[in-house]
Amino acid sequence: MTGNVPESGKNGSAAGGAAGEAGAMSEARAQKIGQAEMGPAFPRTHHVLLLEFGNRQDFDDPRQEWRRLFSELLGTFALVLVAAGGGLLHAKGQISLAAAVVAPGLMVTAIILFMGAVSGAHLNPAVSLAFALRRDFPWKRVPGYIVIQLIGATLACLFLRLVFGNTQHLGATLPGPGYTNWQALLMEIVLTALLVSVILGTASAAQNVGAIAALGVGGYVALAGLWAAPVSGVSMNPARSFGPALVSGDWTSYWVYVAGPIVGALVFALVMWGAYALLGGVSTNFTTAMAITSHAFMTGLISSPLFLLVLYLKAPGTVDLENPVATNIAAVLPEDSAKWLVALCKSFDVFTFWTLILIAIGFAVTNPKKLKGGKPYMIAFGVWAAYVVCRVGFAFIFS
Repeated sequence: MTGNVPESGKNGSAAGGAAGEAGAMSEARAQKIGQAEMGPAFPRTHHVLLLEFGNRQDFDDPRQEWRRLFSELLGTFALVLVAAGGGLLHAKGQISLAAAVVAPGLMVTAIILFMGAVSGAHLNPAVSLAFALRRDFPWKRVPGYIVIQLIGATLACLFLRLVFGNTQHLGATLPGPGYTNWQALLMEIVLTALLVSVILGTASAAQNVGAIAALGVGGYVALAGLWAAPVSGVSMNPARSFGPALVSGDWTSYWVYVAGPIVGALVFALVMWGAYALLGGVSTNFTTAMAITSHAFMTGLISSPLFLLVLYLKAPGTVDLENPVATNIAAVLPEDSAKWLVALCKSFDVFTFWTLILIAIGFAVTNPKKLKGGKPYMIAFGVWAAYVVCRVGFAFIFS
């Protein structure tokens, strides 16, 4: 491995100012450090850097495509083996639900650490699509990745059928007892959108590599499963649901686990693309950070009077002290209020409103030329309004 480092200016003046040093650094010639100069530390350093940051040149080399596809095959096989196998054993009563949903998260962590530098550890058609939409991954490579992911999932379920027989739907993801397909679909859309946000935020281009990506993505998979598994089974991955459905022959509710993850990935990718286009790709600085963190104080100023009003109008025993704004605004409504009005009051989130408004202020301060007048505030208010509409829909459906 060779790297470029700035050459120290031996003839430069030691007393030069900061501007002079910056100029010297920017104009300095690059020198190559070879393997011999690094000594015995080179192989280990090279391996660690490769695992932590990946190698874009190897990742884009068409001659190495077979290695990437085999890596995706192996990784998806391992993930579905653990996810579907855990679901199967939980259905048989041999392991707890917590163990069944945490195991895939731990497996994702391991896969990213040991093979993320090879294929990017997508393991999921929705993730490959999201990377392609962000233009980090060539569209011509997407079909190959998706097909090999489906094959890996199928092989994992064939193995499970060989060991356990065709029982318990082979760990297929299905809506939980008491929940409908539409409820499971909405849950899969939201969970997948959040998963994609974690992946795109921690990935290096189109590669899930390094400890941060491994812990972030694996931790999110486990966390989502711990609270949402009773509703939808928490697939977030069309390949993970495809394998058990194909091998067991049970396609019940399968459309939920294709549409949900794909729509979730598309929604998040489009939202990020729209935000980037509207905001002009502005950069953040200290002013923006201060605007983002100050929302907590603004929220308190708004929510405290509302909470006192609720306490005055309702008996304290009927008020949810842990959620003084979103839930308790609905507490003052008459019992015969329309369901949509109750849902709206339960979903009104002042915290998110002020967060978005103050982020918009921060962007406006950071880059006023690109965000003139009330444009940042309208953008933030539009995002907040869309968020409230989604929350109202969820409250209406699940209440």
